[in-house]
Amino acid sequence: MIIHKLNPVLLQIGALEIHYYGLFYILGAIITFFILNYLIKKKQIALSKEDIFDFTIYELIGIFLGARILYFIFYNFTLLTKNFLELFMVWHGGMSFHGGLIGAIIVGYIFSKKKNINFWQLADLTVIPLALALALGRIGNFINGEIYGKIWNGFACINYEQNPYLNNSPEFCRYPVQFIESIKNFFIFLVLWYFKDKKLPRGTLFWIFITLYGFLRFLVEFLRHQNEAYILDYFSRAQIFSLIMLIIGIIMLYKKLRKII
Repeated sequence: MIIHKLNPVLLQIGALEIHYYGLFYILGAIITFFILNYLIKKKQIALSKEDIFDFTIYELIGIFLGARILYFIFYNFTLLTKNFLELFMVWHGGMSFHGGLIGAIIVGYIFSKKKNINFWQLADLTVIPLALALALGRIGNFINGEIYGKIWNGFACINYEQNPYLNNSPEFCRYPVQFIESIKNFFIFLVLWYFKDKKLPRGTLFWIFITLYGFLRFLVEFLRHQNEAYILDYFSRAQIFSLIMLIIGIIMLYKKLRKII
């Protein structure tokens, strides 16, 4: 059993609170910038270091807006209608990965058109550090005491009840889903890193990411505590989104690879 007693607040200045999750978010952005800079130079893509820095910032904005908008549309639309500013109050919680992915894709497409570079080539490189950043983000979720698992008393279950810093701490010991998801994302990163130098059609790495993430996220969702209504009394919204990712990913990988298989 793991007893969770971590304070999710890294630093407090008056009413301003800086959470560990925000720190991991920034760390993920820094890692993304340096890995992208390395890969883009290696692939000899016509982007300067300043372009890569701008792209990283744009991606962060796209991910944030996409994640928040999709969260409110599908999970908490009533709250947004009462106070539109809730869209920007990220400290209240509520980020949808699938919305963030859509936001990242839109930003990447616009940026590639503006810089006159191939979208798929940029997407292939972007998903590599993205997978690593997602792995770090789940560690931040653990420190925050959020995205916890279903009740389970097995190996490495996490107990939040004794944490004095969390309000309404979930009762009982639970699946360590944050670590499971972190391992899942790190695994995807390793797969993408392995294939990055292989001679594959443009877009292949992107669709490998989509396929692997969709499949593994669909499975991990069975271990997560759900605060939402199930679809067909069994599947969550996130599982439906992940299943769509998986199906589209398989179809696109087949189209990309059928000529070389």
